[in-house]
Amino acid sequence: MGARHVFWASEGMPAARVASYAHKMPGPRLLLPLALLVVASGCGAATHAALPDYDRPIPSSEPQAALRLELSLPPGSDCERRFDLALYRERAVRLTAWDDREGCRQRRITLHYLPRRLGRPALLEKVRELAEPGSVKELP
Repeated sequence: MGARHVFWASEGMPAARVASYAHKMPGPRLLLPLALLVVASGCGAATHAALPDYDRPIPSSEPQAALRLELSLPPGSDCERRFDLALYRERAVRLTAWDDREGCRQRRITLHYLPRRLGRPALLEKVRELAEPGSVKELP
């Protein structure tokens, strides 16, 4: 604190004013948390850069396709949710759109996907694994 008084006093500020401004200067109590925040945010940025970028916009040159299906899901109150979460593990699946029916039987779904990253046969195989056996039918 003494160095601050000398610096301001050398600029021609009266000693009484120096003392009144000294309490407004950021001290070690403020600088330490601020330094930790800067370091932590720098580390966080590096971590986020290493994560998969699910929300990155798809370039307009990337082909997209849709697959319409009718299927039945294993019974449960959250059958749609379980199916969606399992299917979204495939990064090439961009969107699932369900019909307005309720329940898990004979549901219609439209899957939007990136065919360069996941082919139609591989997507159908994944859907068949998640749906009731023998219930998956392609729609026009």
